[in-house]
Amino acid sequence: MHCARSARWLRRHNHPSRRTEVYGLLGVVPLFSWLSGRCATPSSTVIEKRNCLCYHTCYATASSHFLRGHCLTVGYYNDGPSRQCFCLCWFDSVYDPNRSHRLLFACHLDHYTRSVCSMPKSASLSRAGSMRSTEVTGLSRDDHYYFQDANAVLLVGNVLFRLHSSLLSRECEVFRDMFSRPVWVSSPMSMDGSSEMPKKGKEGSCDEQPIVIPQVQPQPFRNFLLAIYGRPGDKEFRSLFKGVAELESVQAVTTFLKIIDIADLAHRFIAPDVETWALAQLKSHSYLIETLNAYPISSKSHGRLLSYAKRTDDEEMILWARHWTRSYYNGAIETSSIASSAFGPIQKVRDQLVREYKLATLTQYFDAPIFGYLFCFLLSLGHEFWNKQTGLTREDRITLLGAQVRLTPLPQSIPLAWTYLGSTNHPGLRPTLRLCSECHFSRAWRSNFGGAYQAMLRSDAPLGVPEPTLWSATMSAQHEDNWAIHLADLAPTVLPHPTYSQDPTYYFRDGNLVLLVEDTLFKVHASVLGRESETFNRMLNSANQLSASEDLVPLNLMGETGFRVVDMKAEHFRHFLFMFYGLPSNQSYRSVMNHDNNARQDHGQVINFHIYLDVAEIANRFSAPNLKSWAHAELCKIASSAYEELSRFSMRTDYQLRALLYAKRARDERLASQVRNAIQLHFAWVSINSPVKLVAAAGGLEAARERLVRVFKHPKLQDIDPALFGFAFCGILGLGHEVWMKDPLLSREDRVMLLSGQVRLMPLPVSTLGLDWMDTLNCRNRKGAGTPIECCSECEHFLIWESCFGDDYRQQLCATTPPLCGITQLAILPVQRLMFRGALYENNPPSCKNSCYDRMLEFVDTRIQDTYVRLAENFCRNVS
Repeated sequence: MHCARSARWLRRHNHPSRRTEVYGLLGVVPLFSWLSGRCATPSSTVIEKRNCLCYHTCYATASSHFLRGHCLTVGYYNDGPSRQCFCLCWFDSVYDPNRSHRLLFACHLDHYTRSVCSMPKSASLSRAGSMRSTEVTGLSRDDHYYFQDANAVLLVGNVLFRLHSSLLSRECEVFRDMFSRPVWVSSPMSMDGSSEMPKKGKEGSCDEQPIVIPQVQPQPFRNFLLAIYGRPGDKEFRSLFKGVAELESVQAVTTFLKIIDIADLAHRFIAPDVETWALAQLKSHSYLIETLNAYPISSKSHGRLLSYAKRTDDEEMILWARHWTRSYYNGAIETSSIASSAFGPIQKVRDQLVREYKLATLTQYFDAPIFGYLFCFLLSLGHEFWNKQTGLTREDRITLLGAQVRLTPLPQSIPLAWTYLGSTNHPGLRPTLRLCSECHFSRAWRSNFGGAYQAMLRSDAPLGVPEPTLWSATMSAQHEDNWAIHLADLAPTVLPHPTYSQDPTYYFRDGNLVLLVEDTLFKVHASVLGRESETFNRMLNSANQLSASEDLVPLNLMGETGFRVVDMKAEHFRHFLFMFYGLPSNQSYRSVMNHDNNARQDHGQVINFHIYLDVAEIANRFSAPNLKSWAHAELCKIASSAYEELSRFSMRTDYQLRALLYAKRARDERLASQVRNAIQLHFAWVSINSPVKLVAAAGGLEAARERLVRVFKHPKLQDIDPALFGFAFCGILGLGHEVWMKDPLLSREDRVMLLSGQVRLMPLPVSTLGLDWMDTLNCRNRKGAGTPIECCSECEHFLIWESCFGDDYRQQLCATTPPLCGITQLAILPVQRLMFRGALYENNPPSCKNSCYDRMLEFVDTRIQDTYVRLAENFCRNVS
């Protein structure tokens, strides 16, 4: 119809000076060839003077099919002496075997008003919204995603979103193309000519002229924005990264539905990295069908998942989506199902079934297997049910009655021979499906599809058609992530200041808050940071003007107001911003968000530890309690599960001490103990007598020794943590005077202290250092009876104790030759502790009822630190 109206309009305006030509694949194509579908163009493109219009419905040809799409944008912009009109169409047809097309229609206008519509091509486009005048009345602003400092107003349904173009552009190609050039909107036009022209304005700049996102509802769009704007302090955002086992049932369902929306809209907005991540998360939920169907889920969720799977041509996901839909209806109606109690009256689900059936028949847009299932299920409910359904017409009832007659008994044309596989007189599963073993599977097959079920299939009774069978499609292993680490440079604007450099990642051209950290400028969004931080939230007062705080000193940067962040490093601040601007498509961000205690530990754990520490400290400073609580919990996880890995890799000295000081400020003694253990073990590896040599190169040894000296030289460390100070003193002594006498970092007083300590510690004064605890378990008391570590009847840890703290080790502690033997053995006590912990863990019987493992490890930790405290208090003092 649109094409016919377009032809009539063109005939009325057909004039030699207004001759219309359409370019196709092979050059100029006559108008009527275009109308027959050889050239894919907008169905209704009106060109008159300097205005153009693309209707909301576009038609194009692909694989001999006309596809219906929705126009995402329309407008024109200056391009030299001419103007160019463009229209982006999005195709969702189930007949399209390819990914949804992006087509660009370019219409050039000259002074003859000649229209030249180019052949559609894959292109990046400008605006993701159709052209229409929007009245603010009746629209509402979104409560969570309407940022006062944002620069793009989007209309989704009847809800206005005010978002930051730089953040949308990072992952979404549609938005990146949309905001890549200035586009201005012309007025709407009718097919018969121009209408009254309203005043032009920039689309998306205000509530009165938003960018319209068609065919999207507000809640799915909010879920998609959760992937863009999410931050670790948000419980809903954290749940996206958790495994199914980590979530409660209700939370697992809601998270799954959010991920469906994220994957669907990531595909539509062309955000491939986000889509890949979301797809992997979807498949990780694939075995939760019974749990998912235990809750009243809207049928739209089933439809969106199936539609998304078909657009992406993911056969695995298509099978799973169909199975989810079928089992939803089947499980909800069965009285024995775990879902039946959740839905209340069965009639509610049956009414929903009827609505879905009618929607499929009216729109002719349905998935054949799902439609067949709905039809079969509707048949099984019987004519008494059909007659009472007001949603079913007379024609529907006639169709159902006719089908019931024709399907009683089931005709041979229905392919059901597969149900006989595994039966006694039929080929087994093994040769048919090429299985390695058929015993277990054959029994399971016969119990589900044999015997009584086959008898029901062959029954001549009315409605002998059994209820649709639950059939789970086997899911293949999750695809590995291939994502590159990236936080794109977002074309920062240039501040004319010769001294400071702009951060390559966190200087956003649409930001409204300029921060100077060290010598680096960051331009960020106050509203984004203000969602977690009370400090940044207070900076936006009622007049939407930025105000200073104690930690932010006002600064004039060549006429632009900025703030200097005092006493902070740019590297630490980047880690803080990473929590606000990181994306699920970033491998590093996923690693930070999804720390797994059971995963293989590597150098990445050290990097994550650095990030968690920076985030926890800065979040505490800028009053972001939720973010601080999350980062603190992640710090504790790594310190508890990966303290050995933290010690094996080069955790920088400043982070080592900052982590310890942070734990003490937070009054978390457990975290402080774990961090201290990691620091001590890190330096114990490089000791002369260490049983394991992690660092062999001379350069590595020198660097480790320098870090040890810097720890020892930390101001007031002896008062802050005497145990660590005593260990550092012992470690430097163990290097020998040939090393520390020449170290430029040590002062004369330091060397005198070390000389005095070496003399007084040869041999080691066992009683003064409190080393008698090593004899707690011995041949006379193998169970430790009467001691704090008395073992239960199930545990036998004497041999482990003897191998780590027994006679051999104690003799080396008390030895006088070579001269530094006792001191060096005392310096590797953290290594002995590590070996004891590992052996204790491997031999801890599951039947232990007295927590012997925890009690023994806590006892050893306390005694080791007490030894180093005694060393610091009695031997680390200057000679008077």
